[in-house]
Amino acid sequence: MAKSYSFYPAVVDPTNWIYQYVQYAKDCTDAPHEYHEAYAVMLLSLLTQGLRLDVSTTPGGLRTNLYMLIYGKSSIMRKSTAMKLAKDVLNRVVGGVMLPENFTPGGLEEEMAKRSGQPAILFVDEFAGIMDRMHHQSYMAGTRSFLLTMHGHDDWRYVRREKKGKEDAWEVTDPHLCIIGNLTTAFMSRMKLEDIEDGFLARFAVIGPQDKPERMSLRDLQPADPGKRLDVANGLHAIHDRVKYARERCPAASLDGEAINALDEFQAETERAQMKADDSTTIMLERVSEMSMKLALLIAAGRPNGFGRDGRLVVVRTDAEQAVSMARKWAYWATEFVRSATPAEVNRHIAKATVWMERNGGSLPRWKVARALGISSYKVDEVQSAMIDQNLLTVAEVCKNGSKKPTLMWTLKPNEADEIEITEA
Repeated sequence: MAKSYSFYPAVVDPTNWIYQYVQYAKDCTDAPHEYHEAYAVMLLSLLTQGLRLDVSTTPGGLRTNLYMLIYGKSSIMRKSTAMKLAKDVLNRVVGGVMLPENFTPGGLEEEMAKRSGQPAILFVDEFAGIMDRMHHQSYMAGTRSFLLTMHGHDDWRYVRREKKGKEDAWEVTDPHLCIIGNLTTAFMSRMKLEDIEDGFLARFAVIGPQDKPERMSLRDLQPADPGKRLDVANGLHAIHDRVKYARERCPAASLDGEAINALDEFQAETERAQMKADDSTTIMLERVSEMSMKLALLIAAGRPNGFGRDGRLVVVRTDAEQAVSMARKWAYWATEFVRSATPAEVNRHIAKATVWMERNGGSLPRWKVARALGISSYKVDEVQSAMIDQNLLTVAEVCKNGSKKPTLMWTLKPNEADEIEITEA
C-alpha cells in the first residue's frame, strides 16, 4: 500500500490567518500543504513592513522580510500553482509591490529605488535561471551583492555613467524586499557549493517536502470558492491595516518571558546541530534561529488579537512554540538541501576514494588517490573540498623520507556517527 501523505501544520490556531490560508489553498490544488504554509508566511512577511524586534545583535531591529526557496520536482509538485494562488490573494489586497521577474541589476535597483520605504516582493517561477545568469553572465555582476544588501535593510546608492558624461543615480533607502522562488531538483547538478558557503543561499529558507497529497483529478479542480477567497483576502487586508496602525504608534514588537525561553531553547538546539555538522550545513543553519524569531512575529501578527490597543505587537509562548515547529522543519530541509547540492559525479568519486583509502591504511598521498580515481586535478579539488565539508577527510602537508618538498596527505576521519540531530517533524 502506498504511503499516505501527512501534513503537520506548525500553526494550529484556527483563528490565525496562516491556518486559514492553508485551509483555503489546499482545496484548490494538490500541491504539498507545506508550500501553502510558506506562502502564507511570505505574504505576512511582505505586508508587515515597518515592524521590528529590537535585539542587540541587529542595529535598527530585526525586520520581518524573508527570502525563500520552494524546492521540489518539476511539474508534479505544483510549485507554480501554489505561487499563482498566493499572487492572486496578494493582488486582491495591495498592488504595486511585485517586481518584474526578468530583470537586469540596474533595472532591479531602479525598481527598488521607486519603492524606498515600501514593501516589494520578487516572485521567481524559475530561480535556477537567476542562479545560472549570476554564474555565467557578466551583466549580472553585482546582483548577489545587491540582494544581500537588501536582505539586511541597508541603504544602497547606484550611479550609472553614460558616454557623454551624464550620470543617473538611484538611491534605495529603508528597503523591505521579500523573495520567493521555485527551484527544481534537476538544478542541483549545476549548483555550486560556493553559493552556500559565501552566505547567499544561507539567507533563504528552504521549503522542500518530499511527498504531496493524492493527485486531484480534473473533476476535483473546480473553481475556487469565491466566498473563501474573499474571506482570506479580507483577513490579510485587516492585518495590513493593523500593521499600518502599529507602524505609526509602536513599530517595535516585544517578546514575553515564556516566548523568549522557547526561542532560546531552539537556538541552543540549532547550535548543537551546527557543532556536529559539516561546514556547508553549518552555514545553512546559521540563520535558522533568526528566522524563528521572524516567524514568531509573523505568527503573532496573524492572530486577530496579536496587536494591543496601543498598536504594540506582543509575541507570546504559543506564537514562539508554533514558530519553532515551523523553523525545525526549515532546518531539516536545509540540511537535506545541502546534501543534495553535491553533484552525483562527485559523490561517486568520494565513494571510490573512501573504499580505496580504507583498503590501503586510510592515509595516502593525494597524488596516489588521484591516480587511482583517474580524474583531472580540477575534479580532485572538488572531491577534496566535498570530503572535507562532509567531515570525511583531513588534509596535511608532510615531508617524507627527508624530502624538503612537502606531500599533500589525505587521511580518512574515523566514523563518529556525526549525524545532524535535527529531524523532520
